[in-house]
Amino acid sequence: MGGRDVVVWRPIVELGPFEAQQNPDVVPGIETSESATHGQHGTGGCYTGAVKSPETLIPVIDAAGPAEAHVIASLLREEGIEAFVFDTAAQTLQWEAPRIINPYFVHVQRKDAERARAIIRSNREESIDFDWDEISLGEPVDETARKIANEPGLDEPLEPPRSMSGPVFFFVIVPIALALIVLASWAFVRFMMI
Repeated sequence: MGGRDVVVWRPIVELGPFEAQQNPDVVPGIETSESATHGQHGTGGCYTGAVKSPETLIPVIDAAGPAEAHVIASLLREEGIEAFVFDTAAQTLQWEAPRIINPYFVHVQRKDAERARAIIRSNREESIDFDWDEISLGEPVDETARKIANEPGLDEPLEPPRSMSGPVFFFVIVPIALALIVLASWAFVRFMMI
């Protein structure tokens, strides 16, 4: 092969510190992505040989939820950085376990990671958190809104809905329990006659 090293094709994977110990056949000294060295192994990065590929996707931020992750990805796309959110499992299953297994990471190419982090940081610094109690909404613009705004008790909290556990217990659970008792008694008497 003309003095070049022979490269054997292997699946593209990223090994964190734990996986590297469990896989002794991996060539030592291979660099892994930053996510693997920070304990977030298996986050979708990869290695090819001993070189970090600039096209490798690495997570730049762990968002609080899918909406925040997609907003951040849109922000990065507006700045010309390709960003990806892999949240299919969490969106499809609609439960909290995928959040533990597959957090809402926003992935970018390794070559754009520092720029993406800087954009996210500057966006957070420029963002404003509103305290709606301190903001004046102004005067109502029409007569209906003015009447509603002047009604007494609008600033008081709404009365919580009454619990349905009492009626449900009395009208559903008690009759079912009585029916089961009658059925069990009938079955017991019938069994004793045999």
